[in-house]
Amino acid sequence: MFVVEAVPQINYRISQSAITGGVAVSVRDVCKSFNSTIRALHKISFDIQQGSLVAIIGPSGCGKTTLLRLLCGLDSPTSGSVRIGDDTPDALRRLGLIGMAFQEPALFPWRSVLENISVPLEVQGRRAPEVIDRLVELVRLRDAERLLPSQLSGGMAQRVAVARALVTQPELLLLDEPFGALDWFLRRRIIEDFEMVWLDRRPTTVLVTHETREAVFLADRIIGMSQRPGTLTWNIDINLPRPRPPETFADSEFHAMCDRIDNRIESTYA
Repeated sequence: MFVVEAVPQINYRISQSAITGGVAVSVRDVCKSFNSTIRALHKISFDIQQGSLVAIIGPSGCGKTTLLRLLCGLDSPTSGSVRIGDDTPDALRRLGLIGMAFQEPALFPWRSVLENISVPLEVQGRRAPEVIDRLVELVRLRDAERLLPSQLSGGMAQRVAVARALVTQPELLLLDEPFGALDWFLRRRIIEDFEMVWLDRRPTTVLVTHETREAVFLADRIIGMSQRPGTLTWNIDINLPRPRPPETFADSEFHAMCDRIDNRIESTYA
């Protein structure tokens, strides 16, 4: 039997809540074209339940990042609709209720760890030093708070980026291969840490990744996309109990799920 320590809670309040239960993300018949010749997405439809973590896997160039941009309101669909709760992605982003972490940490080089984490709060004109302090503890950056990005390892920089994405207590968290630049052994440790941080509040989360093991370990459901124009071709529920301890990576059921998903991914290249 796996033994996992209880997850500590962050107790702080946001000014407004847009998602009150049930379906948190609703995407309906979304198409996205660039100019008149490049079709990135075609007839994308799916729902995501509040508090779940969905991973999206597909070939390079299939539109995964484009889909994330639509979910966070940085772009608009050519046709179809995207709703976050009862509102638009753009409205929630302006309220600070969407957090996003990219493959590159994109930290300000002249700002310390604490100052980088605080950027989204500063944009909103808010101060929450106790929240930042708690996140520093959760992402295991205690004693590194005053360091500059040039003094951080790759894994530490990614943890800063994740803490920055979480600092506004977002309703929706979007992750665009945030651990993709790390070697597998470091990536695995950060994945394990991330699940525990995520369980602290369970924001509705969409993760884009190319790594099957990462998707199976973190996700409640995995969605597969085809080659461009990206369409949704399959989805698989991941019913592993949470929390998922490090021993999960050696479990036969875990490996069976990974093999099943790898077969699905391989079929998209046929």
